[in-house]
Amino acid sequence: MKNLDFRTMLALLGGAAIVAGAAAPVAAQPTPLSLLCASAKQKAHGKTAAGVLNCHSKAAKAGTTVDTLCIDKAEAKWVAAHAKAELKGGCAVEAQSILFGGTDAGEVQGLYDLIVDETFTLPDDPPAGIADQVVPLLRPNLAINKCQSDKLKNAGKFASGLLGCHSKAAKKGTPVDQVKCVDKVRAKLQGAFAKAETKPPCDTTGDVASIQAAIESFVEQALVGMPRNDGCGSGFVITPETCDDGNVVNTDNCPSDCTIATCTPNAGSDDPWAVSFTAPKNFGAVRVFVDYPEDKLSILGSGDVSLGGDIDTILGEPFTVASFNDANHGLTGVLAEGLASPTGFGVLAGDLFTIHFETCNGAPAASAGDFTCTVIDAADPAGKVLTGVTCNVN
Repeated sequence: MKNLDFRTMLALLGGAAIVAGAAAPVAAQPTPLSLLCASAKQKAHGKTAAGVLNCHSKAAKAGTTVDTLCIDKAEAKWVAAHAKAELKGGCAVEAQSILFGGTDAGEVQGLYDLIVDETFTLPDDPPAGIADQVVPLLRPNLAINKCQSDKLKNAGKFASGLLGCHSKAAKKGTPVDQVKCVDKVRAKLQGAFAKAETKPPCDTTGDVASIQAAIESFVEQALVGMPRNDGCGSGFVITPETCDDGNVVNTDNCPSDCTIATCTPNAGSDDPWAVSFTAPKNFGAVRVFVDYPEDKLSILGSGDVSLGGDIDTILGEPFTVASFNDANHGLTGVLAEGLASPTGFGVLAGDLFTIHFETCNGAPAASAGDFTCTVIDAADPAGKVLTGVTCNVN
């Protein structure tokens, strides 16, 4: 069978034919406490959203601007509920409430910014989030209008009901019940809007779909900020984490412990380490991941790494082309044969490439035990999945 060129091999290594045999990303698992915390916060978020829209509903009924004291009261309940949830411990995201009395919304957000790592976004406090998305659509003017008042009140009930569905599911650790819960609260919203429009005048009509979409968008954003998962793998960067990509897989841009150590390189230093392999039979392409001690060694720059500088290929033919990418804690290398070798690489053990590291200032010397090499996938000369290939660093 005719062998495949590098581009085809590379596509196979990144495609379903190879990836199907690889382990799927593993998300951090929720704990009983993180489930209870998420449930409590989601329920509180829904209640406060309803409270905020009810403030606007009262204003529409009276033909006045919204009462800021009403908004403040709703927000105070939200802060207190989050604080209560966090006091029980185990929350996936902490510091979403401030245990100070009398802080207004601006001060609360300012304290968030000081306490919480800003590499992820906290959910908007409901007065800003829900009101900004819904009120302009349902109250285009300040005139007295009972129809719009009813719509605002029921929009709040919908937000509360929807988050209530997610809260119940989070508490049980199960998927949200779409039929018995989500669809039920959607039907209530649609029925309430239809009823309101039978009692004109209404400033807006036929808008239930747009309001539903706006509130569901708000809910989705809120749920991202109140995850069920706890700790590394939750998707939130929380000190001492330096990254969190939503899984605990090590062979990607964020390591399995969600922490990439810092290093001040000794410019011009060179500490070479060779990556070797063993294989049960001839192969045509391989993708490896080299986890290196980033507190002791550094590859100059990050991302795509060029050959001839930081990386030396050892084999030459038949692995005529190679690609490398540095994630600052590990290096991914993909090597594939060229058209000159129809039977694949004939040696069943040897060196694949050498990495030239710079040492870290003040760090001890690296040892072989500091490295881990993983074969992510491999292919034979025909492009079929090949198992049993291993790699090592020495």
